[in-house]
Amino acid sequence: AVYKALRFDLRQYKYIKMFVHAEAYKNKPLHDNQAVAFIRLGTDFSDNYYQVEIPLKVTQPGSSSEYAIWPKENQFSIPMEVLTKLKAISIRNQTLDRVTYYDANYNVVSENAPYHAGENRYVIKGNPSLGSVRAMMVGIKNVSGSNGLSGEFWFNELRVAELENHGGWAAIGSLDANASELLNISATGRMHTVGFGSVDQTPKQRALENTQEYDVMMNVNAGKLLPPKWNMQIPVGLNHSQKLSTPEYDPVYQDIKLEDRLDVAPKRTAICTKMHCNMQQNAAKTHENHHFRDYL
Repeated sequence: AVYKALRFDLRQYKYIKMFVHAEAYKNKPLHDNQAVAFIRLGTDFSDNYYQVEIPLKVTQPGSSSEYAIWPKENQFSIPMEVLTKLKAISIRNQTLDRVTYYDANYNVVSENAPYHAGENRYVIKGNPSLGSVRAMMVGIKNVSGSNGLSGEFWFNELRVAELENHGGWAAIGSLDANASELLNISATGRMHTVGFGSVDQTPKQRALENTQEYDVMMNVNAGKLLPPKWNMQIPVGLNHSQKLSTPEYDPVYQDIKLEDRLDVAPKRTAICTKMHCNMQQNAAKTHENHHFRDYL
């Protein structure tokens, strides 16, 4: 394998793509699906990474067409959403502490399970994040069953594709009202959604959370409620403000969308007697309140 240290935030892209070529070396035999190409990316190469593998189709000697040199079956096309969804599944299954292999249908498979041409196989270990990629590796695995394998392999045009360029919107409002000399009310509110930003900002610089906030201020001259002959001035001021922010991504696992994280979270189910049900419901409410505060 070969590797490179880098620093990228890939969350705003839909795909990682690359072309791969395989051919025999010095007339030594090499057959389809005996070699597997892989891409590994993450925080490091041993404890926190995603890995995607594809079996390689071998180009025959003398081939000159573009399709034969760069077969479609050998092209990496890695959907970002699949990586993050598999990570959410691994969190639910509590398997992040070990290497776990998945097929293209999100099923757990063994490392030695047969490969299918043109189909990705995924590997996850630890807590990698597409929002903070620090290293990338490309390489070849020998899955032929023999102790040695010879071949010539080309990796070309590692790239990201299809920017997640959805826009957002924002609103702001204010209100001033009074009731004679008794009451004055001032209220302001503002909000913005994921993807909102100024025209000179790139997609990576735009908002990554939905935010709603408001502020209400009220001044009351309570003396006006008393008989006029008392001539009393009793100013009372009241103020209330609140801000709610819902992130697009899980605050802990920063490349998983919060919606996807909640979709695969285990659901609490129980069958209990009437007396024990009340106790479990109270415990569940306490757990939910703590969980909600963690996100805030």
